[in-house]
Amino acid sequence: MKKTIGVLLMLLVLAVQAHAQQINTFAYGGTERDWLYQMAVSADGHIALTGWTESSDGTLSARTKTGRSGWLLVINAEGEEIVNFCTRLGNHDHLCYPVFREDGMLNVMLFAEDANVGWVKYELLCLDMDGKVLSRKVIAEKGADEEHFITVVGHDERGYILQERLYGDGGYTRYEIVDDDGNAMGELNGWHQLYVLAGAHVIHADAQDGKEMFLYSSGAGEETKLSKVFDLREDKLRPMMYNGFRSLPDGGAAGAGWVLKKEEAGTERIGLFTRWDAQGNLVSEMLTPGWSYGDLAICPDGFAATVYPWDENRANDAVWMLHLLDCNGVLKETVPLTSDAVGTGHDACVAALGDGTVVTAHVVPANGEDTVVTIIRP
Repeated sequence: MKKTIGVLLMLLVLAVQAHAQQINTFAYGGTERDWLYQMAVSADGHIALTGWTESSDGTLSARTKTGRSGWLLVINAEGEEIVNFCTRLGNHDHLCYPVFREDGMLNVMLFAEDANVGWVKYELLCLDMDGKVLSRKVIAEKGADEEHFITVVGHDERGYILQERLYGDGGYTRYEIVDDDGNAMGELNGWHQLYVLAGAHVIHADAQDGKEMFLYSSGAGEETKLSKVFDLREDKLRPMMYNGFRSLPDGGAAGAGWVLKKEEAGTERIGLFTRWDAQGNLVSEMLTPGWSYGDLAICPDGFAATVYPWDENRANDAVWMLHLLDCNGVLKETVPLTSDAVGTGHDACVAALGDGTVVTAHVVPANGEDTVVTIIRP
C-alpha cells in the first residue's frame, strides 16, 4: 500500500515456537484514520477485528459513505479478507466486542452516537461469514435530554455486560446482562464497581465504597467469590491495572497489566502478570520492571502479551513489542512489533489460534497523524 495511507492497521502473525518467527505482515486502511483495536478468533482460524474508519479508499475502497463508521474486518491467518463491513447510525460510531457464536455466526456491538445532539445507542448485530447482516437489535439507548450514562463494558460467558450510571446526588450504578441474542437477562445484584471480566471470571467490588476488589467465578451463571485481589485502602501506594484478563481451560484465570511503584526519585511502572487456580489461590505473580503490559492471549505452552517499555514521560508508549511468557508468566522471548515509535500507545491487541499462531494488531500513523485511544480490556 502507498505511503500516503494515513493510519494503517498492522497485523503481525507469529508462530509461537522455541523462537518466534514472523510469518507475514499485512496493512489495512485508507488515507484517513482507521482504527481496529478489539479482536476475537474462531475455532476454525478466522480473525475478527472491530473499531472504526473514516476512509473510503485503500482496502476500504468499496465503502460509499464518508465520515466515521463502525468497521468490522474478518481475515484468515494468511491475511486474506473474508468480511469487510462498515455500518453507522450516528456520526461518531464504532464497532466493538466481536464474538464468534457456536452456530458459526459472528456478533458485533455497534456504539452509535450523534456527537452534536447527544443521543447514544447500542445495537447488537449478527452476521454470517459472507458479511450479510442476519439481525440487528437496539439493546440500550439514551436520549439527548437524559442525564444517565450507558456503556457496554464487556462480554463473558453469560453475554454482554451493560453499565448504567447516574452521577451526583441520588446517583447510582447498575449492571445488567444481555444474552448473545439481545435478550435482557436481568440485573447483576451486588455489583458496585466493575473492574475487569473474562470468559468465566470477573473482578469487581461487592462493597458500596468500591475499595475491596474480589475475584469471582461466574461459571454456570452463578457467581462464587474466590479471593480478594486487592484493597485500594491497603494498596493505595501500589495501584494496579489488568489490561488483559483471561479465563483458563483449567478453571483458573490470568491477568496482565501494570503496577506503580512510587519512590522519591519518581514513579516507576512495572509489568504485572498474575495467575490464579480454579479456587482463586495465587499460583504466580511476576513483576517485570520497565514494562507495561497491554492485552493477553492464552497459548498452548504459555501466554503472549503485548507490551511497551514505560518511562515517566511516556516517551515509549508507541514502541509495541510482544512478550512470550511461560505458564507462570516468566519471560521467554521478546518480539519487536514496531520500531522508531511508529505505533500508538494503548492500542495493541493479541489473540492466539488453536495451532499456537499468535496474531497481534496495533494502529500505525504512517503520515505522522496519531490519535491515541486507551482501551482497558474486560
